[in-house]
Amino acid sequence: MAYEASLMQALYEAAPIAVIVVGQDGLIRHANGAAEKTFGYGRTELEGQSLGILLPERFRSAHQQWLRIYFKHPRQRSMGNDKKLLAQRKDGSEFPAEIGLSSFTLQAETVVAAYIADITARVQAEEKLAQYARELEAQNAELDAFAHTVAHGLKTPLNLIAGYGELLTSHGSRLLAAEKQRMTQVIVTQSLQMDQIVHDLLMLSSVRRTDITMEPLDMAAIVERAQLQLAQLVVQYDAEIVVPDRWETAVGYAPWIAEVWGNYLSNGIKYGGVSPRLVLGSAVQPDDAVRFWVHDNGSGIARSDQSRLFTPFTRLNLAHSEGHGLGLSIVRRIVERCGGQVGVDSQPGKGSTFWFTLPAVPQKKQIQNLMDFRRPIGSWQN
Repeated sequence: MAYEASLMQALYEAAPIAVIVVGQDGLIRHANGAAEKTFGYGRTELEGQSLGILLPERFRSAHQQWLRIYFKHPRQRSMGNDKKLLAQRKDGSEFPAEIGLSSFTLQAETVVAAYIADITARVQAEEKLAQYARELEAQNAELDAFAHTVAHGLKTPLNLIAGYGELLTSHGSRLLAAEKQRMTQVIVTQSLQMDQIVHDLLMLSSVRRTDITMEPLDMAAIVERAQLQLAQLVVQYDAEIVVPDRWETAVGYAPWIAEVWGNYLSNGIKYGGVSPRLVLGSAVQPDDAVRFWVHDNGSGIARSDQSRLFTPFTRLNLAHSEGHGLGLSIVRRIVERCGGQVGVDSQPGKGSTFWFTLPAVPQKKQIQNLMDFRRPIGSWQN
């Protein structure tokens, strides 16, 4: 018997997980070495204390009631398999735990041994696996949409290019100069449209994979760059773009944020009113994020359509609409990768305000950071 008692004591101390022995009064009788390491208490600190000391305070009352019920019909059972249980260390930090229970008689008293395992690593792995599953589902959906875009978005311009190319090759000598000029222009236009589709698809893919460094942004320079790239469109639509005297400072990845402004501005020009007028601005929000926006004087967007705007490969049936439904989904992915959000506020007949947020720069760092990270417009390359 002495050998068996010695063996049991050795096994008890050698157990790799915390073992807490509790009496019917809910007080701890014994704790092994692993319990000391798991919870940060010394053994003498635990013995004589309520088991509730190892639980977050918000769960202690319910636990005491459960323990009384359990002692009426003690049995071997496990807890935490189908739901997350939380335990609490001496320093107040909480961790997910799995608990096994078994009852036995110790010195003529029925006691319960609680085997408590810290399953933080397992929970984190499960959460990561679930995140991977969600990302894989999203990627599969995008692959299906990609196939749809390639099949339909590229098919029309390819057919036009092939058709007009064949006409020019076979009957070019019999065509009037004006007809040949028109066909050539169609070929150029459709080629540019295909190039834009390929560019947008590559951008959509790269935003997920590319590692970026978040830096304070010189938003005035970024917007200027976007305006320069849209100069021809501004002239074509006789558009006016109004920029603020100063911009609030935020952090992000400059080449991508230039894409965001380019998309918002081009959409505002195309879908704005006759002689579009775009008003740009920024403001610090109560949550310390910075909100940027483009307000247009267009016809507005119905509420039922607003939720679909930032969905990949979705394009609304707007008047004189063009494109392939990738632009705003790229905007959303860029901004979310930079830690912000996107959205639109619009009412039919009152124009639309497309906005996005980015994390703000702490006030005391803004001046120095802008000096450190200011670069010429032409130095930003995708």
